[in-house]
Amino acid sequence: MQLIGRIFFLILIANLLWNCGAKKEIIPGTSFELAGERKETISNLQYALFFDIPASQKDSIKANVTIRFDLKNTTDILQLDFNAPDENIKKIKVNNVSIAIAHENEHILIDEKFLVEGANSINIEFIAGENALN
Repeated sequence: MQLIGRIFFLILIANLLWNCGAKKEIIPGTSFELAGERKETISNLQYALFFDIPASQKDSIKANVTIRFDLKNTTDILQLDFNAPDENIKKIKVNNVSIAIAHENEHILIDEKFLVEGANSINIEFIAGENALN
């Protein structure tokens, strides 16, 4: 009986270690599951957008967004919708700390280590899409 208990314990530990290392799948768009996660973990969401519209349609539109929100927990990466090429993202600051740009399947990814429970601020400098001007 002790052998069965030990085997069960080893299987349980192996399963926990395997799942802890599993990366959450990042899929394009906003799934129902992702929307539900956001609803449960984010509150007091505010956006401040700035666009520098150039005189010439040939020039890029420089843009900046500051996103402020309260976060209930910091147990997972934060996915921000951003359906544009990687090169359009110029700079990201989370809580006044510059971070490396991580962009995957239409989402900017913010590692949980840069977030805090409670008030957070994310600032993104980017080039806005120009399709509406042309």
